[in-house]
Amino acid sequence: MTPHICIFLPNFDNGGVERMLVNLAYGMWQNQIKVDFIVANKDRPYLAELPPEVTIIELQTHDQHQQIEKTAQYLNEHTPSAMLSAKEPDIAIAEAAIHSSNVSCTFFIRAVTNHTQRLSHSNPLKRWFSLREIKKLYAKADGIIAVSQGVADDLLSILGSAAPVITTANNPVITPSFQDKAKQSVAHPWFEEGQPPVILGIGRISRAKNFPLLIKSFAQLRQQRECRLMIVGSGKKQDKLLKLSDKLGVRADIDLLGYQENPYAFLKQASLFVLSSLWEGSPNVLTEALASGCPVVSTDCLSGPKEILQNGKFGPLVPMNDVDALTKAMNETLNHPLPAEILISATENFTAINSAKQYLKAMYGDGADA
Repeated sequence: MTPHICIFLPNFDNGGVERMLVNLAYGMWQNQIKVDFIVANKDRPYLAELPPEVTIIELQTHDQHQQIEKTAQYLNEHTPSAMLSAKEPDIAIAEAAIHSSNVSCTFFIRAVTNHTQRLSHSNPLKRWFSLREIKKLYAKADGIIAVSQGVADDLLSILGSAAPVITTANNPVITPSFQDKAKQSVAHPWFEEGQPPVILGIGRISRAKNFPLLIKSFAQLRQQRECRLMIVGSGKKQDKLLKLSDKLGVRADIDLLGYQENPYAFLKQASLFVLSSLWEGSPNVLTEALASGCPVVSTDCLSGPKEILQNGKFGPLVPMNDVDALTKAMNETLNHPLPAEILISATENFTAINSAKQYLKAMYGDGADA
């Protein structure tokens, strides 16, 4: 079978899901696969990075009923063999459109998070309602492609006997544009020659990323050696991080940089990257750090870090919320970093072209004529 894949994401924002699906479309194109990309409007982040051979289709509406109607029309006219979507509102629209069309199009969901862990901080009613919606939506798919085995296992526990076939595929993190961006210079005095090592955290300042743990561990480490901490990312809890750093006496050695268009250049310059999260799906930034040759330390959260770091082979895994363990791992990694070429070797399966091959196998088995 010659694949013709439609990536369906009308609720296109500027997050990691969107960036990964654009990278996936690029990887599919590299594998000589016909790809259509459906969005509500073309004027969105990342879409300009798509090769011209990927057809971008605009629904030109945010009304769900019209989106269902227009998508069903697209399916009848273009007859893709498979459709892939990743966000709950879009999943519901895609399923309704396929049901109302006249074509046989298999539908796959890209599952990106550990729902049980994510919802463990919600009130019981919200948790029950969210899990009910997940069960309803995901059970209708022909297949689910999870970004890590941890995410796959979590979905299987939620869906039970109603689960469709669940497979895994690595995120398409590494593209040629990633390497180009990583090589760009960073104009920051902390990266000048002779300065203390810089520890880097990247991500939205939210509960999930648990930056307070990173700051507390950094404060302990700062008592043992000269070092500095940068955090790239924005969020409503930024003021709380500043107050915490003041309380711990390390404010002068911490720089909260906010959102940066090119965080990869910071990874290339940093001495250490730390992932302090409470939960993940498959943390792209951990893969990006390895691909940049930057040594890493991560909490052993659900899901993804253990798989990416291959049980600690490519960087220490420490218990969540353990300040002392994280401090020790940071210090030891700064003292004895793995060579960049070894770290980079861990990301071979996360290139766009290799990830796309994994997706093709999940969607078509060994019968794809790629």
